[in-house]
Amino acid sequence: MPPKKAQGHSHGGKVCSHNHSHSQQRTGPDGIPEPTWGNLLYMIIMSKSMQVMYFTCFLYWFLMSSLTTTIPSHMTHKPVLQIPDLLSESDAEMLLEDLRERKDVPSNTEDLNFYETTHEHIGEAVPLVDGKCAHHYLVPNKNRTKCILPGRIDIGRHYTLTGGITARKEPFSKLVSRVKSFGIYNFHIQDHPVLKKLFKKPNFADAAKKICPAKKQHLDPFQFNYIVQLPGQTVATHIDGVYFNRATRLDIPQWLLAAMKFSGYFEDEFVPQVQVVGYIHQWEDHERMGEFVVWNPEPESYEPTRLTGLAVDGSQVVHAASDYCPGQEAPVIDKDSKSRLQYIGDDMWALRVNETVLRMYRTNDLRISVVYRARCFEDEDAKVKFNTESKDKINRWSLDFILDRFRQGLVQKGELSQEAVDTISSMTLALAILRTYIAYPMPDAMLPLNVCFIPDFYPYLPFGMCLLMEFMTFFMMRSLLNNKSRLPPWAGSIYRSIDVLRAFFRLIFVFTFSLYWVCV
Repeated sequence: MPPKKAQGHSHGGKVCSHNHSHSQQRTGPDGIPEPTWGNLLYMIIMSKSMQVMYFTCFLYWFLMSSLTTTIPSHMTHKPVLQIPDLLSESDAEMLLEDLRERKDVPSNTEDLNFYETTHEHIGEAVPLVDGKCAHHYLVPNKNRTKCILPGRIDIGRHYTLTGGITARKEPFSKLVSRVKSFGIYNFHIQDHPVLKKLFKKPNFADAAKKICPAKKQHLDPFQFNYIVQLPGQTVATHIDGVYFNRATRLDIPQWLLAAMKFSGYFEDEFVPQVQVVGYIHQWEDHERMGEFVVWNPEPESYEPTRLTGLAVDGSQVVHAASDYCPGQEAPVIDKDSKSRLQYIGDDMWALRVNETVLRMYRTNDLRISVVYRARCFEDEDAKVKFNTESKDKINRWSLDFILDRFRQGLVQKGELSQEAVDTISSMTLALAILRTYIAYPMPDAMLPLNVCFIPDFYPYLPFGMCLLMEFMTFFMMRSLLNNKSRLPPWAGSIYRSIDVLRAFFRLIFVFTFSLYWVCV
């Protein structure tokens, strides 16, 4: 009698008598299985292009996290006061006439022409060669014998890296031209009756009382500036010249004073001040923009209405101005060139770059503001003591003392090791201080980085990096394929990851090529 066939699972493992028809995958007319929605979704999610996108998004998140800056708490929540009737028509005309009589308005990068400082650099100076400075951050000094960091490299560096508050994507040369506005700095108010008169106006005194600390209401007027911008120019994000009882712009570079303020290390000796900005330009067209912007800590903007003003302690509150006539291109002014605006009569101004007339402007084309400042002291004795010690170089912090405090801070923050700090060059130390302590806010944009500076500063690095990764990934993938039979199953995941990395760097290569095409 033949044996009965086994029911259910056979021990041979080949047949399963109770297979369910609903678990079988449907096939098309040609016998090929039809994909399910789940399979299609999985294929899309795990596709190489999507994995490249995941990797790109992760890098974007990482970049944005590393670029985020926070203004220190001791520099926020300060009073800001609008003054609707700061100047009269006669005041504005008197100031414009005074400006015309001065004839020449130099570039604001030449502020050292208006005062002497003990240390114009911290040791980074190198010889000027053929009138040019090779390093993109260095400029000729006052005597045009050395290349040094400009007094406000903290402002210029932030602007070229971010593109300003509008996050412009432009080459280094264009951005430099946008911030090379023009100005006259007056530190001897008593020699100019026209200027002295403004400090005695009641509205200035009223504003000062609201800006100066309650216990420091005694004023010391010390500076009056004319600031002139051409169409297409801007005022980059910055704080004004900082004063400490034992260190001022007469002792050390202004960028170092700004870093000292941001660091909070020297607050016990900080000298507060009141800054009043007034507008004397002849136009009232609000479409030209040029708004005054403060971060306190959130950004607030104020229109540059003619004859109005704004009072703030600009040495504590971060501020800027939006682009003046943003639709126009600023004239290209090289960072190493000597430039100035010259009044030639008949309401005309000539822009001279290395004595060559580049463009002509009427007074109505210019954005002209005045800035007058006064320090805040407890009483007359404190004021006299400060001025005497500052003038006679008494009781001053040495440059070494200040730099040693920053070296100590860089080690404490983990930015540099003690060994590195002991052997660091002056230029590297300066850049480390700027990178670590200066905390100007990033622009509110999807990409708050001026990627157009890459072709200027690192013209071959992106291409070289992409080509290197192309060769490396190619040989790694070929090695995996040649040894496929001897590798464990999970080696396939490594192969796919390398393939995704290779595709990512190809994307970077295309992006870099596009940068060169658009920016250069």
